[in-house]
Amino acid sequence: MMSRLFFTLAFAIGLAAVCWVGAGFIGSDRLALAFTGIIALVYCLGFGELVNFRRQTRLLAEKVNQLPETHEQITAWLGALPQPMQFPVQRRIEGHAAGLPAPQLTPYLTGLLVMLGLLGTFAGMIVTLGGAASALDNSTELSAIRSALAAPIAGLSLA
Repeated sequence: MMSRLFFTLAFAIGLAAVCWVGAGFIGSDRLALAFTGIIALVYCLGFGELVNFRRQTRLLAEKVNQLPETHEQITAWLGALPQPMQFPVQRRIEGHAAGLPAPQLTPYLTGLLVMLGLLGTFAGMIVTLGGAASALDNSTELSAIRSALAAPIAGLSLA
């Protein structure tokens, strides 16, 4: 029960952080808001897969504690297992090596989240450098350069 609470709490903290970052972009930067929305969607998709995996694992653990007494009852017992677990468990009962199903998308989603973060960083740096170059090219006065650099520096918030 505690692990379920910590699992849900960790997800809620992560989602709150993504929403907090996204709220900072509302009305100011649609590109950054879109990236944040995609990150939130991918994060929730991974959470959904992990919740399903944990449910199937919990059901398997419950069924292992209720093993059938005779060989004839195994078919009915296997039918009560979650569908993705039935074949690997049957193979193991028959004495063959078979891996139990694991989350399929979550490892890829983790990499996708990292790539989205890097893409946002590079987009912010490009906006900043483009604005800084424009500010330096268009002015010779120090006060004008300072005021012109304010907008490009704001691009760093995207990065």
